[in-house]
Amino acid sequence: IIDSVSDSRKRSYVRKSLKESYEVVIGNDSKLLSDFYALYLDKMRSFGTPPHPFRYFSAIRKAFGDTCTIIAARDSKGEVVGAMLCMGITRMLNSMWFVVPADHLKNLVGYFIEYHVMEYAITHGYSSFNMGRCEKIGGNYDFKVGMGGKPVPLYRYKFELASDGYKCVEVRTSKEKYRSQAQVWAKLPPLITDNIGPLIRKWVY
Repeated sequence: IIDSVSDSRKRSYVRKSLKESYEVVIGNDSKLLSDFYALYLDKMRSFGTPPHPFRYFSAIRKAFGDTCTIIAARDSKGEVVGAMLCMGITRMLNSMWFVVPADHLKNLVGYFIEYHVMEYAITHGYSSFNMGRCEKIGGNYDFKVGMGGKPVPLYRYKFELASDGYKCVEVRTSKEKYRSQAQVWAKLPPLITDNIGPLIRKWVY
């Protein structure tokens, strides 16, 4: 797996991460889902994005069963410090949410989890791994490409009826549309974002 990582610096980071005192935890039980959700709330707040309610993830777990898997890193204190919620569809393992708090990124938790997700995909017979979408700027994109990901364009369009038929219109993301509001949301206390966010998310996205 490490040899398949295209960027030499990323290979070095993966090797270092595997020497850290993390324990990999794999499953989709209620406790692990709750640990994932706590990290998810923190990450969504830092993004300035209202989170999904917990029942949304519970419904996904119920609908997809064992193909919905959480792969997490637990530190020496027993605390989950990063997690990825994956879904297997046919022979592809899909990264749906990857959450690592900012203060743990410097400790290479992301590389540790990414390695074990790849290992999980191989041992469970998946032929490919979808790393998830991101903008073609910043550290997230560099991380995925450096780990061997191959970029595929994701087009966002809607079709509007015009006098001569339908015309294709590029759609702005909610992040672009609500950029100033997102900056304010990221500064609100968790008591507000964690409780009000799930109630308003469906009206925003």
